[in-house]
Amino acid sequence: MAILRNWAGGIDNLSPADRIPDGYVRAMVNLDPLPGGGLGLRGGAEQLLACADCRGAFAVGRYLVIADGARLLSYSLDAGSVAELTASLPDGPLTASELNAQLYLSTPAAQYRTDGVRLVRWDVPPPAFTAAALPGGSLAGQYKVAVTALGEDGEESGAVPLVVTMDGARLQVISDDPRPLRLYVSPADSASLYYQGQILGGVALIEAPTDDKARLTTAHLDTMPPSELLVSHHSVLVGAVGRYVFLSEPMMPHLTNPVTRFFQYGSDVQALVPTDSGVFVVLADRTYHLTGVETEAPSQRHIDNIGGLAGSGVALPDGTAAWFSRHGLVIGGSDGSTAAPSRSRHAPMQAERAACGVLEHQGVIRVVACLQGDVWANPRARFSDALEDVTYAVALDTGAVTLYQGFAFEGFTGRDGASFAWKADGVYRLGVVVDEAAPIDARAEFPATDFGTNAVKRLQTAWLALDTDGQATLQVAVDGGPHHPHRVLGTAGTRKAPLARGLLGRRWTFTLELLEASHAALDSIEVEAGAAQRRIK
Repeated sequence: MAILRNWAGGIDNLSPADRIPDGYVRAMVNLDPLPGGGLGLRGGAEQLLACADCRGAFAVGRYLVIADGARLLSYSLDAGSVAELTASLPDGPLTASELNAQLYLSTPAAQYRTDGVRLVRWDVPPPAFTAAALPGGSLAGQYKVAVTALGEDGEESGAVPLVVTMDGARLQVISDDPRPLRLYVSPADSASLYYQGQILGGVALIEAPTDDKARLTTAHLDTMPPSELLVSHHSVLVGAVGRYVFLSEPMMPHLTNPVTRFFQYGSDVQALVPTDSGVFVVLADRTYHLTGVETEAPSQRHIDNIGGLAGSGVALPDGTAAWFSRHGLVIGGSDGSTAAPSRSRHAPMQAERAACGVLEHQGVIRVVACLQGDVWANPRARFSDALEDVTYAVALDTGAVTLYQGFAFEGFTGRDGASFAWKADGVYRLGVVVDEAAPIDARAEFPATDFGTNAVKRLQTAWLALDTDGQATLQVAVDGGPHHPHRVLGTAGTRKAPLARGLLGRRWTFTLELLEASHAALDSIEVEAGAAQRRIK
């Protein structure tokens, strides 16, 4: 009796079919390698909220903030209820990041923040104003004048000071901005500006500026630009627009210094991924690591020339980072190091972009990567995984790769260990048991084996330690020939597949196919092998 077991390494599509090492499979769909070496059916997805046109889902506190067309919704994870935050969300792509229990949401036309209950504008643009000298006063010299506006919670806008020269005059400041406005004026011929009071009724008149109140701290700061990618690191928001990365001011996520707090790259930024110590900036063919982003002197260093796919960044629970590249999953450490754990055994399909999320199922944490846009074969691979509906799942502890199908989502989010995903028709909870009303198909092709001898063999029966409610078939190929299907009999525990009596050869390849399964677990395959009575020339 020969035993096949232990496939914990996942897919190996780089080795020749007859030289795939122990612990790997040639191909696998919708089955997860498990810590003990067996295989289990992947987790399912249940719809949490149906949408007409879901554009994104983001977690904040105990809420999921969901963009459904022009509606921005808040779904309570505790109550299971839905509230509408706004019905006039601008068109265009969305990105968001959580910072200090607030979700900062960026669109091309407007920026918002919410705690899941209240929605306000995040951007606080500086107000327009005029400043002029009026006769009849005693002010003389050059005076700097600035006006700031206050946001919904008192956050102060940036300001660009004006210089007014006076010779025996009063200072008049006018602004028709309806928001609460704060006026700052410097002493004569001084650089610092001090708070003079609010502008009421649109006009303020200064006879003699004071210098015993708060100093202006937002001079020459501007609003954070609308971002295509947005993450948070400590007290700072980090956004990417094309080839540029902008850093917000520490503790002032609505403002940035457009002169000192940005980095420019040679090509568009594909992913931003935070770690405990910094932020990875991933281009198509290069990777950088930013550190000190919460200080006055942020810096960066070039890490490697691997890069990654657009939109594929995801922060990991242990404070490290991950993204998907042409070489597969890349793990970014808090020290700025990178590693591609499956590169030596698996060459993934190539794609324009990918959506990545973290999923825990059957005690294993995996990063799932849904390939999007055009997908094409990897020239390094000896066997192509699939040409469409390609989602990879990579175990973080082993780097084992498996292929998911029927698992295509546009994006992912998570909260308190629970994983969620979204696509156009709604938001889904992941990692659940596959619904018996919507079972899935699965497949695993095991390495060719000669059972330890080059002699010609005839196999009689295969015994499978298999638990599943699906229809199981064992495909058998001999010496690279065609596959012959054999039905797997039995309903529980160890099942058997009587093999065709006419099959004999040196190397045997087994492929397990499951149809319409809601659960499955395979621990081993045992086969009765004996020497053939006739020789094969």
